[in-house]
Amino acid sequence: MIRGFLILLAFAAVAVTVFVLGGEPGRASVEWLGWRVDMTAAAAALAVLIGAFLAVALWRITLWIVATPARQTAARAEARRQRGMDALSRGFLAAAAGDGSEARRLAQQAAELVEDAPALVRILAAQAAEAAGDAAATQAAYAAMLGWPSRLDAGRHRPGRP
Repeated sequence: MIRGFLILLAFAAVAVTVFVLGGEPGRASVEWLGWRVDMTAAAAALAVLIGAFLAVALWRITLWIVATPARQTAARAEARRQRGMDALSRGFLAAAAGDGSEARRLAQQAAELVEDAPALVRILAAQAAEAAGDAAATQAAYAAMLGWPSRLDAGRHRPGRP
């Protein structure tokens, strides 16, 4: 709403400026590369305004084109993360329903897609193994979860601190 009002105000200012300059008998002359252009002051002001508008538009289009690869990379990463989260959700539903093979498949898919939620992937893998009735895999998955945070903190451990 405010942006629209400011644009309308800018157009009104341009219209008033052109109207005021149109009443003035001023002249403008431009000589460039052997060409000479004579015009009224209002026409010169309008030409400068249109030139500035075209320069800004061209600059914005150039920036948009230059930023396209970054936007595409971000969109692909977000789509991958979304597919991973979807696999996690469906995997938890499959594990809760007792479909161990589907839960394992979805846990593997989520592990490949989701990089920012490894704890959820580990929990899903453990629940999938439990739903499949694989006691050894269940034990291994829960044991891996118990040892996982301590491996992350191993690099931060300082001597003399428990």
